[in-house]
Amino acid sequence: MFRGRVNMKNRISLDFKILLCFLLASLIPFLSAYFITDKIVAQYIRQEAKTKLITYVQLIGNQIESLIDLTLIQTETLARTPNLLSGLSSKEEIVKDIKHIKNFYNLFDEITLVDKEGQALASTSDEYRGDWKGQEWLNNALKGKATVSPVHATMMPFRLIYITAAPIFSDDGTVRALVTGQVSLENISQLVLKKAVGYGGDVFVVDDQGHLLEYPEHKKLLYHLEPEDLRQKVLAAREGFWEFTDMKGVPKVCAFSTMPGFSAYPGQRWRIGIIQDRQQALAVGTKIKQHALWIVIGGGLAVIMLSPLLSMAIVDPIKKLVEASTRIASGDLNSPVRISSNDEVGDLAASFNDLVRKMRFSRGELEAEKERLAVTLRSITDAVITVDLRGKMILLSEMAEKLCGMTQGDVQNKDFTEIFSFEDMQFSPGEDPYLELIKESRFSVRGRRRVLRSATGKLKMVIFNAAPIKDNNGDLLGIVVVLQDVTAEEKIREELNKVQKLETIGVLAGGIAHDFNNILTSIVGNVSLAKFKMAQDSEEFELLTEVEKTSMEAKQLTQQLLAFSKGGAPIKKVMKVGPLIKESVDFVSRGSNIVCSYKVGPELWTAEIDGGQIRQVFHNLTINAIQAMPKGGHLTVTAKNILVQKEHNLPIPEGMYLLISFQDEGVGIPEENLPKIFSPFFTTKTMGNGLGLAGSYSIVKKHGGHMTLSSQVDVGTTFDIYLPATSQETEPDIPMSLDIVQGHGRVLVLDDESVVRSMFGQFLFRFGFEVVLTTSGEEAIEKFREAKTQGQLFLLVILDLTVRGGMGGKDTLRELQKIDPRVKAIVTSGYSNDPVMSQYEKYGFKGMLTKPFNFDELNIVIKQVLAQG
Repeated sequence: MFRGRVNMKNRISLDFKILLCFLLASLIPFLSAYFITDKIVAQYIRQEAKTKLITYVQLIGNQIESLIDLTLIQTETLARTPNLLSGLSSKEEIVKDIKHIKNFYNLFDEITLVDKEGQALASTSDEYRGDWKGQEWLNNALKGKATVSPVHATMMPFRLIYITAAPIFSDDGTVRALVTGQVSLENISQLVLKKAVGYGGDVFVVDDQGHLLEYPEHKKLLYHLEPEDLRQKVLAAREGFWEFTDMKGVPKVCAFSTMPGFSAYPGQRWRIGIIQDRQQALAVGTKIKQHALWIVIGGGLAVIMLSPLLSMAIVDPIKKLVEASTRIASGDLNSPVRISSNDEVGDLAASFNDLVRKMRFSRGELEAEKERLAVTLRSITDAVITVDLRGKMILLSEMAEKLCGMTQGDVQNKDFTEIFSFEDMQFSPGEDPYLELIKESRFSVRGRRRVLRSATGKLKMVIFNAAPIKDNNGDLLGIVVVLQDVTAEEKIREELNKVQKLETIGVLAGGIAHDFNNILTSIVGNVSLAKFKMAQDSEEFELLTEVEKTSMEAKQLTQQLLAFSKGGAPIKKVMKVGPLIKESVDFVSRGSNIVCSYKVGPELWTAEIDGGQIRQVFHNLTINAIQAMPKGGHLTVTAKNILVQKEHNLPIPEGMYLLISFQDEGVGIPEENLPKIFSPFFTTKTMGNGLGLAGSYSIVKKHGGHMTLSSQVDVGTTFDIYLPATSQETEPDIPMSLDIVQGHGRVLVLDDESVVRSMFGQFLFRFGFEVVLTTSGEEAIEKFREAKTQGQLFLLVILDLTVRGGMGGKDTLRELQKIDPRVKAIVTSGYSNDPVMSQYEKYGFKGMLTKPFNFDELNIVIKQVLAQG
């Protein structure tokens, strides 16, 4: 099937065939003659084209000058019309007369009579707006000489015009007025267009500034002639011929000439030109070149007649080899080369076919092995990478491509450390310690947790495994690396740790709030009782009032931890935020080395907020500013109204907000720490716990607002708070000096703290009530049922929300309502942000009292509940 090596004696040498081909290449003389002819003729053709085109543009220029001369002569004739301005008594009669005259001068668009001041006396146009006072051409006409104005444009409609002017003399020879005629360049356009169409080029007319006065594209009138270098050449000479390439890359020629007769008209220096395709302008030269080409073609017919012999002897075998190489390159190994020649080409074809047979066999084995490897790699969910002994990339699995963000083709022959950069240890550039260890020891590396920086700069946690690749003799060929991406699992583990910490804090916060507020309740209550026994103008009364006030302020210390407890709905009411800002910041900054200034708008909107929680936010931000300025500094607090809209790109609904900003001059926050600032437990301060800013962020979010920050190291930090505003008016403050309740009847109290029960008893006794104290929900239910049975109903029930180890106020009220649905209950708790406290009506309570409280607050709540009927 395949021909073997041929007999060396009968073979014709390939060198002899190539020599024969060179001898037959007799076309060289003919081609040389063709190029010489082209060079000689080209110069002559250009000169002829230049002469013809310039002659033609001069002819057009003479015709344009004739047209302008004609309009100037007609204007002078009009000026000599007898009695043009005499015998007429009104402007209407003058207009009527010149409109009649215009019928005989159809070159003019309008005719106007102008006085010596340049103002129109009468015009054939109803919309005439000309005012040429001070124009050079008008001054020349007033001196008694007919003249032509430069070309200028009119609007609505847009036209290019020039004006001719001639003086009207009085009997004494002085200039009495002027006759002007407005001529549109459309007349010139028609003249040029006819000539241009006849010759096949584009004719243009430009003034001395290079502005187009006539051009086939009328949209470009009054634009500059393009390109710029063509415009400069036209303006620099009286005439010329130039070859150039236009803005679209088309070869062009341009012939231009100055209109010589314009020296008689001041201000007129027009140039006429023709732009033509170079191929058309030099068409004669093209024909000569074609004739020369035909001579060359005819002279080479003898060589062309011998082309079949050349093809059979040399070209055809080489083409077959090229075609076979192309098929092999495309993967086709089933088509042998069929060449029957007794020369080196025949030997090459035989060897070529032997090589193809061996390649076909090897490819089958290679494809089978490749398919097995591809299936294996696709089934592995980890990233697999192989490198050679130099650390160069050889193979990437699909998961490896996803991990590094590159394809197999992108990383081919690149260093492993260039594509996979680990942040877990320091090593020399271009080296990885684990790969170097494998090269030296031939041992595998397994289960190493490493931080990988991806091509996009993101950090990922991976499990690093690597093993050597050896041949049958145990020699090292390369290294295979397997990376398991555990970033998601790591994040889940971190989030679970955070959740567990937050849950622990929530439990801790609830316990601290309850116990601490019970203690404060006892303190505040006893202070209130002590004040009853003192005169209000005494020094002791003032001291106890200060103690009471300070104890109530201490209540806010629990709010920071309560921000992390479950629930935590704010107890809102409409308030003015301005006074709250100053009060909070002054309280925290008192005694510090910072200076506080306030920029609070006078018309600041109100907001429906939990005053205690928002006060805690202001406290935390002030403390943060003090800690950021250990050497002192300036804290500026700004508050203003803002309408948040979609373009603000904030994660809050559009509407009315208060924008409150805390700007310090502190050390600032590094850019890498900015995303972590509001995270619980994150802090850069030695004594910090990472709860202040996180708690503030949580409180603002619970109010439906948003909190952002911007910071620059060594410049300062600004925190911006967006709080929803309202147009409602603030509720009137209830004066603390209300009359004491004059009570009668029985009141049931549930509280598990003996001190608090005792305080309730003393307060209610002073109000005039009979008090029944209970320590558990079950006991309170039993007392209430007994009173119902005996007909001695309780006028009021005061229930503690949380009772250790027993039934709390919410469940107790549910049972009391079964006994008497009309029961009036007040809920009390040290958890001031418990959902029951913020929505007590929803759970059946008539009033709410947060611990600690004083005598006046209990008095107000009882009066409000009893007033409900």
